[in-house]
Amino acid sequence: MGKSSDVIFESSGYFWWFGEETPEGGLAPRSAMPGTLTILENGMTMLVVTGSLIESNFLQLDRSTQLQLDTDLDALKERSIAGKVYDDMQCVYLRQIAYRGASRTIDHKTSENFEAAICLLGNTPTIRNPESFGFSRLSIELSDLEAWLRNDALVVDAAKADEKCQSHRVSYTAEQRDYNFEEGAISLRTDIHCDACEGIAIRKIGFEQHDWIDYLPSFPQSPEQLKQEFGHIEEYLALLSGSYYALHWPLISSANGDAVDSYTLYFLRNQQRTRPLEEWTFWTILPQVRDKFGSMYASWRKRRRESGAGFYLHLAALRSSSMYIEHRFVNLIWGIESLHRTLYPDAKGPSSDRSIIEALIAKFKDDSNSDQRRWLKQQLQRDTEPTLQDRIVQTFETLPWDIDRSSLNCFAEKCQRRRNDISHFGGPRKDRNESYEAFLQDLLILSAALSHLYHAALLKEIDIPARTLRSCVSDMPIGHRIKLNLTRAGLAFVKESQSETTF
Repeated sequence: MGKSSDVIFESSGYFWWFGEETPEGGLAPRSAMPGTLTILENGMTMLVVTGSLIESNFLQLDRSTQLQLDTDLDALKERSIAGKVYDDMQCVYLRQIAYRGASRTIDHKTSENFEAAICLLGNTPTIRNPESFGFSRLSIELSDLEAWLRNDALVVDAAKADEKCQSHRVSYTAEQRDYNFEEGAISLRTDIHCDACEGIAIRKIGFEQHDWIDYLPSFPQSPEQLKQEFGHIEEYLALLSGSYYALHWPLISSANGDAVDSYTLYFLRNQQRTRPLEEWTFWTILPQVRDKFGSMYASWRKRRRESGAGFYLHLAALRSSSMYIEHRFVNLIWGIESLHRTLYPDAKGPSSDRSIIEALIAKFKDDSNSDQRRWLKQQLQRDTEPTLQDRIVQTFETLPWDIDRSSLNCFAEKCQRRRNDISHFGGPRKDRNESYEAFLQDLLILSAALSHLYHAALLKEIDIPARTLRSCVSDMPIGHRIKLNLTRAGLAFVKESQSETTF
């Protein structure tokens, strides 16, 4: 697992402002500057050029604007840098440029530093204008997800020759699955690579399987749009598998006549490379959800975009394991509250409170003091909202896990009380004589149960089959941990005699 500061690419080359003309037969404009491109593990892209791109005649910045570049982060927002690096003469395209100052080299030459939020590293020697065309495919290799994919394809059989096993047959099945939805399509495909040339006798042959997920938008999209789609796919796989895995850098491509221009897309992301997924953490495996993989992804991206925090705050908790205990607990509470508001926008609180306040408003109906009426109406709106306890119960009571309703009510009341302890008292209440260690231990227990319930609710909302969601606790390795954590938090399950679903 690499560190965010580890260098994953570094190469020298020549760089210039995109739009400068390259002479016919040349590799770069005459104004191109030598420099070094560096890309870090977290996607940060840095460029150091020897010379001055800022003073380029093509850029046409006046002196006052040049002096403000250090503080004006948007000064170069519409500008881009193109380049060629010596590694296989790959082309480079840097978008969303930020100027990071100038210095002097040992031989007193000017040296300028830039950072880019988007870097395209291409397999084509021709710099084209990515702003004049979009990309028609986003491809992500699913390395280190083999245990979740359950898609091993290569099979070796011994074939008889002259009644002796003197030959072997290698076969594989690499069926591509395509899923169409309103805004495009998503595909699961398998490539088999062989390192031998046909018809040439050698002593060693290797086969290797590569699994990919492709997103094909209905209309070509910009690198920024495909970066966002990459994030949706990464979160979707985390939700299905149960663990957040930082996927490898994606490829984006577009047709250029008979050829295909392909670029690796780099961008800044706030996470380190994570470990390969482990089977004991799986909520599902691909064979369970393969038939509905596309429709569930379409549902996820739609709900993720329209519903916001309720659908992605849980993913933030999966992504980061370094939260303080209190932060993790309230983060889950915020997400569940937001999810409930999305699912039940018209939900109301206790009717008794509403009737009392409405009666008070009626008494002030003829009162000339409009401020008092306004205040009472605000209280009505505030106090007739569902309590946190109500929200938790209503969000999770429809899960196909047969949780006893009375135990769910008690659990929700505990969560509400602990949320109030943190929000209004900063921790355990003094009048209860509770130690801080016991308080934190209770938060750990409640958070573990909330996390499982929240995860299950999100899977349910993207239309995962009920039988698959039940299988998470009855058949999957993580089921034991789910049941243990729910039981520790005081949740009970309906007995077999009362329900068809059992654990």
